[in-house]
Amino acid sequence: MPAMKTDMLGSHLSVAGGYVNALREAERLGMQTVQIFTKNQRQWKASPMDPAAMNDWLTELHRLKWTQTVSHASYLINLATPADEHFAKSIDSMTDEVERAEALEVRYVVVHPGSSLDSSEEAGIDRLVKALDEITKRTRGFNAIICLETTVGGGNQIGGRFEHLGAIRQRLAQPERVGTCFDTCHVTAAGYDMSTAKAVKAVFEQYDAIVGLDHLLCFHLNDSKFGVGSHRDRHEHIGLGEVGLPCFEHIMRSRKFARTPKILETEKAETDDGTPWDTINLRQLRALAEKRKTAAGPRSKAATPKAGQPTGRKKAGSQTRKPSQPRRSRKTT
Repeated sequence: MPAMKTDMLGSHLSVAGGYVNALREAERLGMQTVQIFTKNQRQWKASPMDPAAMNDWLTELHRLKWTQTVSHASYLINLATPADEHFAKSIDSMTDEVERAEALEVRYVVVHPGSSLDSSEEAGIDRLVKALDEITKRTRGFNAIICLETTVGGGNQIGGRFEHLGAIRQRLAQPERVGTCFDTCHVTAAGYDMSTAKAVKAVFEQYDAIVGLDHLLCFHLNDSKFGVGSHRDRHEHIGLGEVGLPCFEHIMRSRKFARTPKILETEKAETDDGTPWDTINLRQLRALAEKRKTAAGPRSKAATPKAGQPTGRKKAGSQTRKPSQPRRSRKTT
């Protein structure tokens, strides 16, 4: 088989049976990186990592020569919360996430910025800066980098506006230890239209001006079941949602992002003929990189806002039809 062109595509894969199984599955599917949970993402208490499982992972990681793998932090963590007990537990849990990533030589640890709940946006950002400074102080000298993920916005979520991420990074004691993760579904749902070449170019120019593309260290490549400004976090397979293929084409064809990990977080299922949806999504993205025609269904047409500007509207008929229903679904653990 000829050597594959580097595109750093991967997926969030299960670690059931051992961390190493995610690496093996990623290689089998033709990926070049992977994202995992290093512990149960829905429990505060975590068992210590098994030395044998760590060794198996590291042996395989070194064989593959992968240096930019990704972990995703627990969904319980809220570094913006005004509640002192939850804040302290979140800092401890996130410190553990970074320590686990360092032990596994995982380069990036993605975390949702959190919610300010019943406090103000500014108070939430203050808490985030304080938390990140404490975590990076506890893990000084580590190679693992924390990546704050863009969110769908709405309510008191931090991360739905690029300005949130820019403001946080500007105030950090160790900004080199904190980057960002750009989730295409989340950015669309937050209100940024990327459905045309002009619009997506404007969005990335805006991101560069406010946050800095040099600090965009990881992508979550997900289409969205709902439209621009919906504030709904529902991932769809590439080309079957409301993000727009120009967004994915821009990312896949950009030299700037050639070595940036691009992680799929779409449903782990198979089509009626037994083809994994990860395989279909990878084909779609690689075809876009070469500007080839693909089998993805047409995107619904709707009026678009001014390029690069977030909107508060939802698109009518925002749920899209899949050409083939998944045969079975597997949970990612």
